[in-house]
Amino acid sequence: MPRQITCITKPGGHHNEHEHITHVGGPGYYITRQQCADDIRFVRESYYVHVGQYTIGVEAYERNGTWFIRTTPDATRKDNLLNLPECRR
Repeated sequence: MPRQITCITKPGGHHNEHEHITHVGGPGYYITRQQCADDIRFVRESYYVHVGQYTIGVEAYERNGTWFIRTTPDATRKDNLLNLPECRR
């Protein structure tokens, strides 16, 4: 069953545009970005976010040998993960 991502963690604070997401969380879990990307890449788990009335999938992508995550492109053309609140751990 797909897991909903409801929060993210970025070093230096949520609004730091120069840092990437390090962790994601949702009901009952808090994992690294890399674990999330690996789950998607190796088809162990799928993830999504809710934006308004829409459910948007999360995909993994590679840049310079490092795996990252982003929402599947939709009408907003934004990465909806970055609009999620900071995880509180």
